[in-house]
Amino acid sequence: MEMTQTLPPRQKMRRQPNAAANPGSVMTPCASVSCLTPAKTAGPLRLIGEDVSEILEFISAKLKLVETARLKKTCRRCEKITQMPAPSGTAAPPGVAYYFSADRKGEHPQKHLAAFKGILQADAYAGFKALYAPDKEGNIKVREAACWAHLRRDFHDAWKATGSVIAKEAIDRIGEVYDIEREITGKSSENRLAVRQKQSKPKVVAFKAWAEDQLGKISGKGDLAKAFRYALKRWPSFTLFLDDGHVAIDNNVAERAIKPVVIGRKNWMFAGRDAGGETLAAAMTIIETAKMNGLNPQAYLADILGRIQEHKVNRLDELLPWNWSPLKAPKTAAAKAERAA
Repeated sequence: MEMTQTLPPRQKMRRQPNAAANPGSVMTPCASVSCLTPAKTAGPLRLIGEDVSEILEFISAKLKLVETARLKKTCRRCEKITQMPAPSGTAAPPGVAYYFSADRKGEHPQKHLAAFKGILQADAYAGFKALYAPDKEGNIKVREAACWAHLRRDFHDAWKATGSVIAKEAIDRIGEVYDIEREITGKSSENRLAVRQKQSKPKVVAFKAWAEDQLGKISGKGDLAKAFRYALKRWPSFTLFLDDGHVAIDNNVAERAIKPVVIGRKNWMFAGRDAGGETLAAAMTIIETAKMNGLNPQAYLADILGRIQEHKVNRLDELLPWNWSPLKAPKTAAAKAERAA
């Protein structure tokens, strides 16, 4: 005997919105719809179901205002005004500029920095070498400041590969200089110079004497000897930070700024043209400079792009990251009443 059973129709369950994943989401019911039949036969409406539609709305990042108060004081006798320096150690705001190069040829940085005069802190990239050479009159326009972080990394690699106690001692000696640097980060250039002359210079001088002594005791073909020669060959560049408080001990700031490009370069290696690289360089200049000045780059760009068209041309400097402040919406009477409620 065969038995059959009729199952009730399966009800379709409506997916509930994920309130945890979508904080602040609001479901607004639609207005009632009048009956479309003639007025004489129309009756009251009753709910028999619903059609739900969803839209993903982007909510821009919130702004966090961080104020740093640097008190100005005046002498009661001479009326001279004094003020603590900005966190960067200089009155100038921090900034970064990106330039696009199609390859690693030295002609590109030489072109980018053709008019530059000052101190260039970088690794031993051969493309910079021509910049350090004297000009036709024998004047040096660009001075090299070497990076102690690169040197420390070379010793670290040698220590990890061989377990050399000499490499470990080199790391520890360099670490003592970095301990001093951490104490003067953000201080004025005058303060940094004074501390370096008193505390860092003796350690750096001792490091050179020790390095020269160790180089004569080890094999000249290994990576450890290569690290020692790298330092001694560029010693004036490695000690420039001792004589100039504006110079950093390394170029880690630049290394961190270029990291997003380095991480993502495989994604766009074969996409686009050189013009895309130029555009990326311009975009990264704005984004990273905004971050250096404590801004949320997404909120900053959204604000200036929304108002730059109507902003006065002779006041564009107000939109620079170190001068910018978000546009405040006018408070209407309705808004004030709603806040009061």
